[in-house]
Amino acid sequence: MTSLILLLGTFLAIKLFTSHTQVQKTREEARQSQVKKEVIKKVNTGDIKIENHKDKKDDINPRKVESSLIKSSESSSQATSTTESNNGQVINESKPNNSDTPISIPLPSSSIGNWVYKDETNGVDITITISPDGAITKVIKDNNPDILVQTSTAHINQVYDRNNRNYQIIAENAIDSAILIVNGFGGARIKYCFGMRLDNNTLHPIMWAAKEDEEIDFSKPVYCSALTRQ
Repeated sequence: MTSLILLLGTFLAIKLFTSHTQVQKTREEARQSQVKKEVIKKVNTGDIKIENHKDKKDDINPRKVESSLIKSSESSSQATSTTESNNGQVINESKPNNSDTPISIPLPSSSIGNWVYKDETNGVDITITISPDGAITKVIKDNNPDILVQTSTAHINQVYDRNNRNYQIIAENAIDSAILIVNGFGGARIKYCFGMRLDNNTLHPIMWAAKEDEEIDFSKPVYCSALTRQ
């Protein structure tokens, strides 16, 4: 009797193990089938390339390419995260990546020379010198002789034509692009681009601004206090 019970118990244990194994196998096959469908879809759209695949008629093995699918998804998420974090910059000096981005142009020759601005409210004289090589020197001299002269420099790396004689400037350092601005500016959660407008013997520093989560509209420049050619 005891032997019969042991035999019956063994039989039930084997049955349960076999049933559990079959369920696991069915789940694994279903998972691989889903992965295979996703992989084939991404291969067809060009999101994933299968290398060293000798015969195009061979079936795709989900085990071999599942890791590629996962890495591809992780890379996409990482790129999105990077883009979102860049949008938080106060000074936005990244090159625009939309399809209608103007081509970089040489520094306009009409901008080269000395430009002056007299700030009568604060009692200071400002002189900005733009050199042919893109170097800019800004000198602020206070009417009070006891206050030291302030000098700052920057270098323009790129210029974009934003139409209507408006030019966006990209300096080596983001904040240096604002060197032409002779008045204060600021604001919470705002991003900026800077530039200039040239009208004969007048140079208008320009700001383009937008909320940090919005795109800058280059068709809406803000003109700052103008400088005149010396």
